Amino acid sequence: MSMEPLPGSEVCQRIREAGLDVGLVCITSFALRTYAVPAAQAGAQAIVSKTDPPGIRNAILRAARGEASPSPVSGVTFRNVRDAGTTMAQDSAASSVPPAIDAAANMPSARELQIIRMLADGMETDAISQALSLSRYTVATYLKRACDKLGARNRANLIAVCERRGLL
Repeated sequence: MSMEPLPGSEVCQRIREAGLDVGLVCITSFALRTYAVPAAQAGAQAIVSKTDPPGIRNAILRAARGEASPSPVSGVTFRNVRDAGTTMAQDSAASSVPPAIDAAANMPSARELQIIRMLADGMETDAISQALSLSRYTVATYLKRACDKLGARNRANLIAVCERRGLL
């Protein structure tokens, strides 16, 4: 999930936004709770640990049939391929329509755009905070404000929205 130049959740999201009805299984060496929500929101059918070969096999077989796997993380639900594709198409259409409210009020500030660009280049929060001499909480606040202004659901969606609007 932690890949360069795009995180796994962004890859999944782009596949869904392209309208491809394929099963997506996210595999990670990190704690599953770290990436379960972004994976589910991006339209994946499962997230599995790299250290669980039987789990990987089962998730791939289920995804190949278009089915979602049970989530290993409480409160996170993965959708089947059909539902994930439909939901992502609706979300994409909704997020590409700018709100009729004052556009200037919904534009990210110069600092927010700077941080979004660094994030889009693959930098993590700690690296951005060090590069800009800000606390990691300040960086997170800038990203949260940008998400709120642009109606993005998460950081991956924030980058996608900025890209569609020509802000990157």
